[in-house]
This record gives sequence, C-alpha cells and structure tokens, in this order.
Amino acid sequence: MQQQTKRAIATGVAAVVSTATGLIINVVTDNGSLAWWVALGAFVVLGAVLQVLIGRWESDSGTVSASGPGSVAVGGSSHGAIRTKVRGTTAPPPGGGGSGTSGTFGTSGTNAGGAGAVVVQGDAHAPIETDVEH
Repeated sequence: MQQQTKRAIATGVAAVVSTATGLIINVVTDNGSLAWWVALGAFVVLGAVLQVLIGRWESDSGTVSASGPGSVAVGGSSHGAIRTKVRGTTAPPPGGGGSGTSGTFGTSGTNAGGAGAVVVQGDAHAPIETDVEH
C-alpha cells in the first residue's frame, strides 16, 4: 500500500476516533462509570497513536538530491517558477534520469540526476520549465 493511501486511511480513521472520543466524553460527564473511563482512555491513546503515525509518514519521504548538470531538487513544495537551461550535455549519468526528466524515485529518496532534471518532493504550485540543448 502506498504511503499516500496509508495517510488518507489513517486521517479518516483519526477523524472517526476523535468524534467517538467526543461522544464518550459526553457520556463520561453524565455517567462516570469505570467502563466509560476505560473506553475514553483507549480512544485517547488510539488517537495519539494515529497522529504519531500520520506525522511519521509525512516526514518519512527520504532525501532529495540534484546531481545532474542544471538539475534542481526541492525538498518540500515549490511555490515559485522553476526554470533550468543546460547546453552542451552529452548523456545522463549512470543511474540518473534522462535529459529533462523528473529524475529517479526510490524508497530512500529522490534524485534529480539528468541534465536539467527537476524533482519537487511536495506539490509544485508554479510552472516548471526545462531547456536542454545537446
């Protein structure tokens, strides 16, 4: 299962858990029996565990690097235009992307390895242009 799918599921479950926790708090204030207090504690712990997992999955995206000529790597989201221009390149480095590609993606990180390659690990909110002349 992809990280994005895991985060979406965990976020949905966290919303349901927080709603159920609110309902249990309401019941506890009306009827403070031991069973309701135990349920409240369990839901609070479950909600905390879900938040830790969501936070871990958000920050577990690996490293970002740019090794190709004129390549650009952004570790988060990009809010401004990105333009690259490379002249006189011959071939991409071994294991890197091709000319003007978006780079390579792996479990431990992302590499903008080709000439003029651009990798944005988050969201790109502006245009990205590459110009590679051989």
